[in-house]
Amino acid sequence: MSYQDIAVMLDTDAERVRCIYKNAVKRLLKALEVMDTRRAYTDDVEARLRISEKASGKMPKSHRWFLLNKVFAMLPREIAEMDGADIKHVCSKIKYVADRVITGRITFLNPTPEEVKQAQQRIDKKTKADVERKKRNRAA
Repeated sequence: MSYQDIAVMLDTDAERVRCIYKNAVKRLLKALEVMDTRRAYTDDVEARLRISEKASGKMPKSHRWFLLNKVFAMLPREIAEMDGADIKHVCSKIKYVADRVITGRITFLNPTPEEVKQAQQRIDKKTKADVERKKRNRAA
């Protein structure tokens, strides 16, 4: 498939498609470089991820959605359509992985202390809501 074919499908011009593709490749190569130079996994979550990837041969959807959104600049709507998922679920998972990245549980970025604090607050709030929801479900 040529750039022109893709441009027709996306209702744009071939040069824009070529630029988007070139930039996406650069961003992906940079992400792979960062991932290759990462230090050993120290978090249980990352260890479980490795085990999951090894067992299934693929990355969890939430991590894939995060990378599609951040590396390839795909909109959550596009990701949801592509995977047949609910857009709210995709947005939630992208934010959840982003929070784990920001808090250092998954390391791709170097966040500021304020970003770490905000992300940790969101994780704590989500965890508390999940615990309360599980209690309500058990009581019902």
